[in-house]
Amino acid sequence: MTGKPEIVHETIRLERVFKAAPERVFAAWEDSDAHQRWEPTPEGMEMDYEGFDFRTGGYEKSHLVEDGAVIVSFDTRYVDIVPAKSIVTSIRVISNGAAFSCMQSTIEFHPEGTGTRLVCCEQAAFMTGESMRSAHENGWGVMLDRLEKEVDG
Repeated sequence: MTGKPEIVHETIRLERVFKAAPERVFAAWEDSDAHQRWEPTPEGMEMDYEGFDFRTGGYEKSHLVEDGAVIVSFDTRYVDIVPAKSIVTSIRVISNGAAFSCMQSTIEFHPEGTGTRLVCCEQAAFMTGESMRSAHENGWGVMLDRLEKEVDG
């Protein structure tokens, strides 16, 4: 026994309907400036991005910074992207130099009338021994609220 906490597994699924067409909603993910506008950065913190490589196989690193100090880092790999249809990512979250959590997220863009039904499914492994489900659901909610303002006006 290594003394490490057990890994907690969670599946989080959310849906949201937007007035904007799938192409417009997808464009907000694809455009780095738009993406940074709706990113759910907590109050008093900022996200520092090392590149934006939005393509299948693309990789990017970002850091959540508070008072000049990195709180957590994110390693994101774009596993698969089908324009205006789906985005699949793998994200590793690092805190204090160690893996904190790992997620695979699937974002699907479904036409619904003249708008879009966005289906988000995240499979998460939390290496802390504690569920972060509620925090992730809240984060997704904030992100989708901001995305809605970005694409629906």
